Amino acid sequence: MAMVGGHPYLVSVALYYLHREKIALKELLQGAPTPTGIYSHHLRGYLAMLKDQP
Repeated sequence: MAMVGGHPYLVSVALYYLHREKIALKELLQGAPTPTGIYSHHLRGYLAMLKDQP
């Protein structure tokens, strides 16, 4: 929860991914902040919004 600041959607994504992929939390946390991590789609959306701002 510390990585995502308690954000309910991102916590839910992590729990779903842990269950679906059957991986350890440590492994998930190592890959999460990378360009191919579980939050990449979410973060790219924010990046696109920021790029559109003058």
